[in-house]
Amino acid sequence: MKGRIFLFTGIILIGVALIVFFSLNGAKLNVYGPGYQPVSAETEQLANMIVRYGVPGLLGGLGLIFLIAGFAGMGKDSNQNKMMKAALQYGTETEGTITFVDKNYTLLVNKNPIYSIVEYKYLDMNGTEHVRKIDNFSSEFVIRYNIQVGNKIKVKYLPNDPSQSVMLLQ
Repeated sequence: MKGRIFLFTGIILIGVALIVFFSLNGAKLNVYGPGYQPVSAETEQLANMIVRYGVPGLLGGLGLIFLIAGFAGMGKDSNQNKMMKAALQYGTETEGTITFVDKNYTLLVNKNPIYSIVEYKYLDMNGTEHVRKIDNFSSEFVIRYNIQVGNKIKVKYLPNDPSQSVMLLQ
C-alpha cells in the first residue's frame, strides 16, 4: 500500500515539475537588489536560470526519489504476497498464540486507525519458537474476529523457512 502511495506521489511531483518547466518557457524574472536597485545582467540571467531549471529540477528530483521508493515498496509487497501464498498452499499448520494487539496510528481515516499491530508466536516442527509482528493488520478484522492477547490461532509456516508464516482466521 505504501509503495502505491509513494509511486503516485512521485508521478504527481514529476508532472508538476514538467508543468512548471514548460510554463516558465520564455518567462523573464525581474530581479532587484537592495533598495530596488537594478542588478547586473549576469545576476538577472543567473536568477532566471535558477528559477527556470532549479525549481522544476528540485520537484522532478523529489518525484524521481518517490518513484524509485514506490517501485521498491511494490516489489517488497509482491515478494511478501508470494511468500504468503506459498505458506497458505504448501505450509505446515501449527497453533500459535496472540502476544500483542494495538491500534496503528500511522494511517488514520476520519481520525480512526484503519490498521492494527498484531503479534503472535508459534513453534515450528523442531520446537523452535518464532514471533511475527504484522504492522498493517486490518482493524476491522481485529474487531470482527475478536483478536485479543492470549487467543489461540492457527498458523501456517513454510517448512524450509519457518520464520515465514501466515495467520489463519476462521
